[in-house]
Amino acid sequence: MSLAALGRRRLMPVAGMLLGPGIWAVNMELGQILAYPECRGGFRFSMVATFLGAAIALLGAFLSYRSSSFHGEQSGPSGFLGSVCALLGCVFAFALLLQGASTLVLTGCER
Repeated sequence: MSLAALGRRRLMPVAGMLLGPGIWAVNMELGQILAYPECRGGFRFSMVATFLGAAIALLGAFLSYRSSSFHGEQSGPSGFLGSVCALLGCVFAFALLLQGASTLVLTGCER
C-alpha cells in the first residue's frame, strides 16, 4: 500500500470533522469582513462564500459517510468515527445553509 493511499484511508473518516467546522470558522470571519464591500457594491460575496462552504461541508460529510461501517467494509472504531464525523459535517452544513439564508435577506448594510 502506498503512502498516499494510507494517508487517504486515515483522513477519510475524519473529513467531516475537519472540513465542516473549518469552513464554518472561515465563513464566520468572511461574514465580518465582506459586509463592508457588499454595502458599497452590488455583488454579494458572502452569499457565494456561504453556499460554497455548505457544499464543501457536505462533501466532507459524504467522504466520512463513505468510510463508515454502514457503507463500506470497515467496522469497529474507525467505522463509528466515520459515522459521527459524517453527522458532524451535516450539522455544520446545516448551520452554513442557515447563514446563507440570512445572506439572501440581509444586505450587509443593516449595522
